[in-house]
Amino acid sequence: MPDRLWRHSGGHDRAGGRFEALVGTSVVIARADGPTLPAAMGTASQLRNIVYGVAEDATLI
Repeated sequence: MPDRLWRHSGGHDRAGGRFEALVGTSVVIARADGPTLPAAMGTASQLRNIVYGVAEDATLI
C-alpha cells in the first residue's frame, strides 16, 4: 500500500523500504524490531527516528 500511494503522488521507491517524494523528503518503513532503529519512546507513537536538514547554516540562526 505505501508504495502505491507514494507512486501515485509522484514519489519514487528507493528500495529498502525508503520512499522519496519529488521535493526530496522521504519516509523509511522498517520492522518495529529492526536493529538499526533507536529504542522505542515508550509512547503510543510508532515513530522512531526523525531527521531534519537545512540547505545552509544561516537557516539555523
